[in-house]
Amino acid sequence: MRFYDQQHNRLVYIAEQASPDYWDRHWSFDKLRIEELRREITRKHFDFLVLPTTRDYLQRGSRVLEGGCGTGVHVYNLQRHGFESIGIDNAPETVRLAKQAVPEMDIREGDVRALPFPDNHFDGYWSIGVIEHFWDGYDAALREMRRVLKPGGYLFLTFPYMSPLRRWKAARGRYPLNTATVAPSNFYQFALDHKRVTKTFETNGFELIEEKPFDGWNGLNNEIPLKLRAKPLRLAIDFLARPFAGHAILLVLQKKPPR
Repeated sequence: MRFYDQQHNRLVYIAEQASPDYWDRHWSFDKLRIEELRREITRKHFDFLVLPTTRDYLQRGSRVLEGGCGTGVHVYNLQRHGFESIGIDNAPETVRLAKQAVPEMDIREGDVRALPFPDNHFDGYWSIGVIEHFWDGYDAALREMRRVLKPGGYLFLTFPYMSPLRRWKAARGRYPLNTATVAPSNFYQFALDHKRVTKTFETNGFELIEEKPFDGWNGLNNEIPLKLRAKPLRLAIDFLARPFAGHAILLVLQKKPPR
């Protein structure tokens, strides 16, 4: 279920609270053996976003953190391609089993709002679908991103957003209005106003370098359900729909050097 928050121009998703226990269940570890989990993490995944974008901005050997890394698929893939990658996640069972499955991967339990790393430590930071899960805002996570990144380092930030299609629907009253002033027990995430997010980061020491909508198929199918099974056609729609109906957006931001 989704509601429109007019004050903040965002959608509120009501499903299940995105707690550490939820994420442990989300990854369905009870269905996987350690050997299967290792194969899942280490196999060559189709990655059009994380590795290519990292390569665009950082050199091999750069130190990269993924905050909210889940099973560590991207952490491992970046490591495989020559980056010094570290992952951190707040789901304890996820971290424990991922470390057991791939002991050569550096993945740790922790909170993105209180990172166990020194100041100015990383060349890059990936945050993939994290900031939208905080009902009370992502200020603490932002402060930690800024703290652990080196001056001139890059933040790669993704989140569901108010695409042109969602803004069009909201302007025409196609979503029920949000009336909650405190977090519902089953709050899952927001689809955020990316311009507001950008402004927040720019006023906190970052500069926007690039923005890139993605996941066009899901974004379009969520708003206008399509009954298509042919994978080639879905891939074509995904590409064509990204600019106006992408489910999520990537912001590439650079930490400004101190004055």
